[in-house]
Amino acid sequence: MAKSIRKSGKRRLPERKVLGLKMLDQAVPYEAHDALFSLIFLANGLPDDFASVLQAQLEIMQEKQIEIIHHGLVAEDGNVHVHISFSQHQLRLICIARPAPEDLIGHAIECAHWAKAEKDVLRAHTHHYFCQYLSGSDNVGEQILTIEKVAVSLMTAGVLGTVDPEAWNCAPTHVLQRLLSGETHQSLVEDPPVEVWAGFAKLFKNEREVWFCSKAFHRWGVVDFAWLGVPAQGAEAFELFRALFSYVRNSDATLKVGDTAQFGENLLLRFGELSEYHEYLQGPLDTLVIEQKKKKNFH
Repeated sequence: MAKSIRKSGKRRLPERKVLGLKMLDQAVPYEAHDALFSLIFLANGLPDDFASVLQAQLEIMQEKQIEIIHHGLVAEDGNVHVHISFSQHQLRLICIARPAPEDLIGHAIECAHWAKAEKDVLRAHTHHYFCQYLSGSDNVGEQILTIEKVAVSLMTAGVLGTVDPEAWNCAPTHVLQRLLSGETHQSLVEDPPVEVWAGFAKLFKNEREVWFCSKAFHRWGVVDFAWLGVPAQGAEAFELFRALFSYVRNSDATLKVGDTAQFGENLLLRFGELSEYHEYLQGPLDTLVIEQKKKKNFH
């Protein structure tokens, strides 16, 4: 499979003849049909006191009915399996004593909007874990939040951050720690921090044009969005995606090709369909292309 070109830490879209990217459903070696949601943890090692560290940190978070069952090496795959339960949540942690495959995590680290130094720490990991949410809540926000609690609880045990290949995103554990301590958990579930729980990607088409796109909005029943702009418009594009996510989710509106929406006094948006790079831009529900014009020029 042809490899896309990279430049300056951003992903450059390849020529039309060489499109291709191995995505989550093709690359995860431990995809579990009984898991409702999963994230990858990147770590340095698996300490002997792993279970006691996790237990102590979950107690500090005031979680109840904590049970951690360390299965050791499982014959089928030769990796350490740990079953974790607290409150009503059930999770599985598969601990793998080698770095995660580049084709599984590379695009997520590269496209995430963290400083290079933060990304370099994640890239230097020596172990990776699959943390799979099995049962307890049908709310995807609760599932993500619960997995992130486990990641933060294991900071002192070497977990460096989480990777979300489907959302083309990653997060250092210290960022998740601030997120969990700075907001009530219920408010996070009700108003998802999509810059962490979903993704915003910046894909260079050529030297002058960039496709900005959202990733994983479908988790909340919202279509993804894409906008062809110039590199300097990144912040504007992502703020617009975030506003559209909130609008659709809070109003139960359904947007489709041909619809229009007004933002403020001067901005009208029209939604079109993708005409290129479907392999990179198309979301599971759909991806609408934003055609942005001033109201006085909109026809």
